[in-house]
Amino acid sequence: MNAPRNAPVIPRSPDSGCLAIKIAQMGELETELRTSRLCEISRDHEIAIPGVAGDHDEERQAQIAGRIVGPLFKDGMPVELDGFEVGRMEREEARADGKGNKIVRTYVFSRP
Repeated sequence: MNAPRNAPVIPRSPDSGCLAIKIAQMGELETELRTSRLCEISRDHEIAIPGVAGDHDEERQAQIAGRIVGPLFKDGMPVELDGFEVGRMEREEARADGKGNKIVRTYVFSRP
């Protein structure tokens, strides 16, 4: 996954690079991570995600984080985050309640 030179750059917060670094340290580069997993890593390692308040439940935190990063991937290209590339994948998955399918989005962090 190679981001083009004009790839969008994820808005920088003091902790945004820390999340990518922590994912690398945990050996989860090149792994599909749901937004809920990114929020879990952030909570476990006290890494703030801009716009996601700690007083929301885990499902709500994942929804908010997804809405924040979603527009960055509107053209389907990977984005750059402090020397890491972040790509988004989408697939359909059956709903747990058996009522049809839903789109599941995952994020893959990698080194260029």
